[in-house]
Amino acid sequence: MSTLSILMPDADLAFLCAFAKEQGTSPEGFLAQHARNLRLNLQSTLHPDVLAASGTFTATSDPLSEFFNEMAKKHQ
Repeated sequence: MSTLSILMPDADLAFLCAFAKEQGTSPEGFLAQHARNLRLNLQSTLHPDVLAASGTFTATSDPLSEFFNEMAKKHQ
């Protein structure tokens, strides 16, 4: 397991410590769990139905052009 030192304002550290304590964990455990969750969420793909319903754009799409095209159609 690796270690990490993070510089942050005292107020943020105090908040992190208090919040982690409320969650029943340490600040280190809280950050480690969120890093793990972020990695897992970024590695997984959404179900095609969720993608279709969410309105997210694919990596090959041009959202700005699609927006302007839709607005032009809407206001003809």
